[in-house]
Amino acid sequence: MKMSFKPFVLLVFLTVSVSGFAQKYDQQLGARFGMMSGFTAKIVKNEAVALQGILGFRTGGVQLYGLFEKYAQIFKGSKHQWNAYFGGGMHLGYVNGYNQVRSWSESDRYHVENQFASGFVIGLDAVLGVEFHIARTPLIIFSEIKPFIELQSFNTIYPHFYDFGVGLSYQFVN
Repeated sequence: MKMSFKPFVLLVFLTVSVSGFAQKYDQQLGARFGMMSGFTAKIVKNEAVALQGILGFRTGGVQLYGLFEKYAQIFKGSKHQWNAYFGGGMHLGYVNGYNQVRSWSESDRYHVENQFASGFVIGLDAVLGVEFHIARTPLIIFSEIKPFIELQSFNTIYPHFYDFGVGLSYQFVN
């Protein structure tokens, strides 16, 4: 019995193509308020993973953020939808303002200094957050912490571990 390979390849191709259309994508547009405030756009695939872009404003400048996030439902079976998410990514942009830096000296111990920073920045980001879908509306309230470390003006490494933010998003469902 001779079996043809072409029908098998065609069947696999059609199965993969059709399953690609069956996946659920949600788009979200919103605003984030915190140390870094800005506009957010997110694409969530099958309520499991997301790609997020942020046009952020911080330290007198503007930055563009790209983040990959993994989702997990917090209360399964609840009538309210709570999700936790975590992930990471990077950013690049421009700053023109002051960073608060903790310093140590024998006379003052720990103290905070304002250091002027101006120029190009590139950095790595992490994100950990929780979001709540308001019932019977397309609105999502979120709260997150987004620590980062960046290279400022190619000569200063600036870590910041407390970029806490809250926001509101509008969800478009396919």
